[in-house]
Amino acid sequence: MNSPILFIHQNPFFRIVIALIIGIIVGISFNNIEISFFSFITAIVSYLLKRFLLNKDEYNFRWMHGLAFILIFVGIGNLICVFHKEAIQNIPEEQTFIATIIETPTEKPKSVLITVDLQNKAIKNYKSVLFLQKDSNALNLSEGDRIITHVNLKGTDLSFFHHKGIYATAYVSSTKWHLIKTNTKFSLNNKASEARKALLVVFKDFINPNNFGLISALTLGDKSSLNSKIKQDFAQSGGSHVLAVSGLHTGIIYIAFSFIFSFLGKNKIGIILKHSCIIFCIWIYAFLCGLPPSVVRSASMLSLISGAYIFQKKSATYNAVFCSAFFMLLYEPIYLYDIGFQLSYCAVLSILMLYKKIYGLIPLRNKILDQIWSLTSVSIAAQLGTFPISLYYFHQFPTYFLLSNYIAIPCATLLIYLSICLLFTCFIPLISSFIETIINYIAKYMQDGISFICEMPYSSINIEIELWQVYALFGLIISSYMMLTKRRFCYVCSHLCIIIILLTNGIIVDLCKLFTTFAEV
Repeated sequence: MNSPILFIHQNPFFRIVIALIIGIIVGISFNNIEISFFSFITAIVSYLLKRFLLNKDEYNFRWMHGLAFILIFVGIGNLICVFHKEAIQNIPEEQTFIATIIETPTEKPKSVLITVDLQNKAIKNYKSVLFLQKDSNALNLSEGDRIITHVNLKGTDLSFFHHKGIYATAYVSSTKWHLIKTNTKFSLNNKASEARKALLVVFKDFINPNNFGLISALTLGDKSSLNSKIKQDFAQSGGSHVLAVSGLHTGIIYIAFSFIFSFLGKNKIGIILKHSCIIFCIWIYAFLCGLPPSVVRSASMLSLISGAYIFQKKSATYNAVFCSAFFMLLYEPIYLYDIGFQLSYCAVLSILMLYKKIYGLIPLRNKILDQIWSLTSVSIAAQLGTFPISLYYFHQFPTYFLLSNYIAIPCATLLIYLSICLLFTCFIPLISSFIETIINYIAKYMQDGISFICEMPYSSINIEIELWQVYALFGLIISSYMMLTKRRFCYVCSHLCIIIILLTNGIIVDLCKLFTTFAEV
């Protein structure tokens, strides 16, 4: 990364997305449309002053154009939040509703989760989650279907639902709902869900039942068959990111197709054709995964990065990441509070910033050792960018995350590639049987390896931090990077100040707890 000012100039979407995020935070906090009008008017006044009254002293007042630009997107961020945000209060009482399913239903162990818009004569478009009793009728529902149901909605305190604009849930038995209209319109999400179900049927025919949940989660993002033991082991070992189809999996597919189409990248036309094919294949994979937000997000990001290569602008990689974040937040501002959204973008930006620096610390001539060190460098870079958020939400730090990544990432890569091969060769018994044996062996080795790491002493350390400490830790990471790369006194001072604040606060908190204990005694 170059100097901060040059970086901002080279990546205009950085300023745009920061301004949009500020607007979203303001909109969610205050829910006041007048803030947007004030922001727009201030931006117009700032631009007009600069354009007509202060144009003679253009250099000294050049910041006014930037201010107007930022205020516009702050206003847009606040505006879309006001339009998206739904009222928390006034949860409807027990009554009959017509419910329109607005997202692909999710199969749970004992129920089917559907996100719906409820409406009747008194209520219109009240977004809620219903847990239908699991049976064949519930499993056959799809996005766009309409049901009539009599429910008693209950408020939910789960921030996971609140961040999706959902404030009420209910459990509905099989006798309390009836299908009144099946969606006959073409829906890309429905087709994607059907394609994923068809592929899961193929896996179920070949994969050992003990490994089916792991394979379906790794390859297609279906975690309904995963048992709680596997989920807990992966979370404790620091490998839970492998189970959620997102940037890692899309990146593996990207690398595979980059290798397959490498013969095309010989000239300008070949480069365009190569990256066009890669983008097409990435979106085919996203479609087969059912188009979940995490995969759409990573596919969009990689598509923009490939587009940067098409236009031969390597410096546009950061801009592609910020651009994808901007459009994702513009489409759904609540994504800002989604844990997956935060972790994926922090991991990507951290890898872009730190990977080469970490990798360059130890030059190795041996190819095998070099590959191991490359994987280690990526893991360290990703962990540095995500551990403040992980500590804040999950309150634990996986001590052996490097060791678990040595097992999880290579195994996940092999399992994804082999599973794709299995899908293409499932009609050839000899080949499919051979691939099936290898898949089952690797899957068992992967699960046993992760379980072994979890059983090691101090495999996970419980740490609770506050929100301001998250920002302080990110500031510490950035100041450390700038201090080591730029070697300027101001970065050293900022680095030391953050360390002192963190240490001082820790001491003060401990003293307060100590005095409180003495007072109680």
